[in-house]
Amino acid sequence: IFMALASKSFSTFHAIFSLLQSGRCLEDAAALVRVLYESTMTAAFLLYADERAVDDYADFFMYRNWRDHQLAKGVNPVGAANAFPQETLRLMESQFNQVQGRYSNRGWTSLSTEAMAKVADGHLPEGFKVFTLLYASIYRQCSAYVHSDVRSIQRQIQESVKGFDYISRPISNELCGRLMHAANFLMLAVSF
Repeated sequence: IFMALASKSFSTFHAIFSLLQSGRCLEDAAALVRVLYESTMTAAFLLYADERAVDDYADFFMYRNWRDHQLAKGVNPVGAANAFPQETLRLMESQFNQVQGRYSNRGWTSLSTEAMAKVADGHLPEGFKVFTLLYASIYRQCSAYVHSDVRSIQRQIQESVKGFDYISRPISNELCGRLMHAANFLMLAVSF
């Protein structure tokens, strides 16, 4: 699991680098920095976690696949029934029944991202508490782009001198640098 998450992190890092190098798609690069944070932090967390936490992470798909299917069924029963062969649906339901008692609707762990970051940092050398630092300094800000909260558009809406609003996409070199610095820092952490 650690190696798969590390591999995913390297791919995400490459995408961040490409987007920032192009000078466009800052919002997408910011969203991917959050993805990179989550995959590297989860990898570090699971590397030192007990077997139960690793199993909960690895088996969560069994819970999530059936729950997602049930959500789709609530919106479009016919489409959901025809989305998979019947044998696949039976397998998904059987897997769900095996694990459903282990999960709440929240996720594969009851810990928040911030709490997982603290645990992951607890296994890193003193002075290298990358996950709690980046949680506070960049993860929360990048979450605005992932969730499209108002912070993700505030810099885009400007009021002109004549009182008319206009929308622009200002790309700050400082913000690009902060995103690249965070991405580099995360890759050092997963490599370490």
